[in-house]
Amino acid sequence: MKRYPLEIPDEYTTALSERLAFDLRPQSLVTRIGKAYIAENAEIVSRISEGLTKNRGEFIASSYLKDEKIRRAYSLYYTTTNFLKVIVPLRELSALNFFDPNSTVNILDLGTGTGAAVWGALSYLDSIGATNSKIMLTDTHQENLREAEIFSHHFLKQFSTIKTGLAYDKFDLRKPHEISEKIKNAGPYHLLTMMNVLNELDESKDELLLNSLMSLLDDDGAILMIEPATRDQSRRLLRFRDMAVKNKATVYSPCTRQSNCPALTKEDDWCHTENAWVRPPFIKAIDDITGTLRLSLKYSYLILRKDGITLRSALSQKPLYRAVSERFDEKGRGRAILCGENGRYEHIINKRDLSDSNKDFGEIQRYDVASLLGEEAREHDIRLPKEAEFKIVLPILGAR
Repeated sequence: MKRYPLEIPDEYTTALSERLAFDLRPQSLVTRIGKAYIAENAEIVSRISEGLTKNRGEFIASSYLKDEKIRRAYSLYYTTTNFLKVIVPLRELSALNFFDPNSTVNILDLGTGTGAAVWGALSYLDSIGATNSKIMLTDTHQENLREAEIFSHHFLKQFSTIKTGLAYDKFDLRKPHEISEKIKNAGPYHLLTMMNVLNELDESKDELLLNSLMSLLDDDGAILMIEPATRDQSRRLLRFRDMAVKNKATVYSPCTRQSNCPALTKEDDWCHTENAWVRPPFIKAIDDITGTLRLSLKYSYLILRKDGITLRSALSQKPLYRAVSERFDEKGRGRAILCGENGRYEHIINKRDLSDSNKDFGEIQRYDVASLLGEEAREHDIRLPKEAEFKIVLPILGAR
């Protein structure tokens, strides 16, 4: 099965080079000036990474992106590594023609930061011919909105087809009920995006947040939330998911079930995807200094809708399962954890039982979606016999 790793578009790298006033092409990175530039930013990236992992609450409360040097290093490294994380969820939304190339897509981005979700969404929309859009960018800090506005001038001029109107408004998601008239009047929105925001918000206000978000959506719109792949942040998103389901929201993706999330049953379980990507040379150069190996893009995501449509109905397949682990190939058998309507279980196939009807199990990767019939439920796992029908219907990186 052909897999296509995600790749940063040249338009983004060119725009980033212009904004940072530094040539990010490989030949520039090996010069004396280039090495010094990368070293300086790698030191700041290390500080950001430590702050986001070891002293997260204190670091976030410090409003670190208000510092221009930190904001530029964040744009160089983290905006780049976050840019592609919207692509796969947006592809899944597109399974049922969510984006109409003949209509203007109205988007609200909440907690914009340096704008990764917006630039990734615009790049994706351009790739499918949905070139007309209106986007409202919001953030708690005016400095972030100004940074996004400056970058937009460099980014949008790289595309000859994109026709978008960008608007900006300061909005504090910690007070989700205090939606400005500017934001309300620009709606309703077809798509709401939130990247790396939920984990910074008070969980006791989640119902209020959900109600506010739903009030801004059009009838067939969707909310896309992306969070880090760490256990704590992923489980935070899963708890929001369960709360949303209890309040009549529909989980479109990644889940193929609407009932409670089985990953929350055990404290040491969580759920995230992992996408292969072509690591840009300047990211590798920073990784080589910091000791980070960002060889893949890991994150958790959730797509909510209020019209009842699910990925399962979009694909017209049932029952569907999401692979929520890697595939482990052992002597004589293969195994992977799949999550579906019946729960989250390890699925096993003995190599002697591989057949034309189930051979796709030998190619399953984390977050592929597959259909399964004829399985055998056992006490602690599920076995696929030779006659079982297993087919990958949506490979996580199987389409551009």
